[in-house]
Amino acid sequence: MIGSVSSSVAFNHSNFVGEEQGGVAETYGLPEASGFGWASMSLNFGMSYSWAFSKDYSPIFFSGGLSFNRALVESVSRAGTPTTQPGEVTVGDIGFSAGWGLPGVGKLVKGLMTNISVNGSLPTSRMSRSAGLISSTSANLSVIYATPIKLVMQLFGSTGVNLLEDSTIQIDCELMPRYCAVSGADLGAANSLFSWATGFGMQYPLPFINGLRVGAGYSIFGGFGAVSYGDTTADPFASQYAQSGTQWGVPFHRMGFSLTYGFNNTGSAAQQALNESLQGQSKEEETSEFLKRLSVRLGMSTGQRLYSMDNKRVTFPLFDFETDNLSRTSYNLSAQLAF
Repeated sequence: MIGSVSSSVAFNHSNFVGEEQGGVAETYGLPEASGFGWASMSLNFGMSYSWAFSKDYSPIFFSGGLSFNRALVESVSRAGTPTTQPGEVTVGDIGFSAGWGLPGVGKLVKGLMTNISVNGSLPTSRMSRSAGLISSTSANLSVIYATPIKLVMQLFGSTGVNLLEDSTIQIDCELMPRYCAVSGADLGAANSLFSWATGFGMQYPLPFINGLRVGAGYSIFGGFGAVSYGDTTADPFASQYAQSGTQWGVPFHRMGFSLTYGFNNTGSAAQQALNESLQGQSKEEETSEFLKRLSVRLGMSTGQRLYSMDNKRVTFPLFDFETDNLSRTSYNLSAQLAF
């Protein structure tokens, strides 16, 4: 049994862009130069258990976690942050998972590991409950390869399904009054029924400090909604002039870079396999208990639509070159302690 506690601070690049958004900040009564800038802090608690059911096979990992969030800077872009009400602490959804490393894969190719997992969540957050989420579940596949040149690569894919109260988003104004103040109780937008994601990542140990690694990754994700407009029985609030057909979501993609010190020893079968691959790059005696228990990570990422707003070209999420306020590029500093 392993427990963990971690904390992180995240913010977007708009906090460094002042003059261009001063007018927006003034219109919404926000602090100077923070119209599109947001910042949030989170405190996360996790627990994992490895069940070694057989000496011949890898153990099954069970894990769960809960997070608490607080907004540090208010943003007019309320949909882009977990919460945008400074001074207020909110609880996130409870997440849980079970994962297992497939046996015999490493015998086919040295350094290759394959893991499967099933994840789920319970909507304890006000945001999920107000949108009508009952529960969510997903299946994941992760393939990890430790190359002979010390580079560790990971490829993953996942699919997920949500169980919903309504096919369209009906906001509970008692839970999220400020959302209702912006958009009203009925958004008329399709709730998310099915989601998919795939991507790859890589990490490389830096030679001058043991346990220090540089990483990069790319992912693409999307899904479709729970309602087909045009069916009058699907949603009594939908307009007769509303768009008809299945509500396919616009694909998004994300690219990120990170600098990490230490190892995350608190999670899924895929995370444990990744740890083993990374720790195997250095001498066993140098992998101290300190590196196993404490990890610090500094990351930068950019997430945006796969296509430009005019749908004429594919975007490249190295940095937010699409908007004047650079709001789609964000940064994260986190620290985790295992016990």
